[in-house]
Amino acid sequence: MSRPPVPRAHRNERKAILVWCAGFMGVLAGSGVIGLDVANRMAVRARLENAAVAATPAVQAAVADKVSPIEAPDGAERGPSHTPFSLRLMP
Repeated sequence: MSRPPVPRAHRNERKAILVWCAGFMGVLAGSGVIGLDVANRMAVRARLENAAVAATPAVQAAVADKVSPIEAPDGAERGPSHTPFSLRLMP
């Protein structure tokens, strides 16, 4: 028993479905690559932030040796500072 012949219109639909599937696979692959790129950037940023936090005590110790608190001129009272701490470089 043989199958009935496939009409010509259905043959063209099969080819169109292949084209759509191939295009959709390309879109999926592209979005996957973008997702990996974003994840990599986030990981690098986290590593840089961790390195900066780890280096903070060393930088503070190095800076503390070269600066001293600001002193008010004779007879003047020192007002509130706009920063949490006021430092100036020593000559």
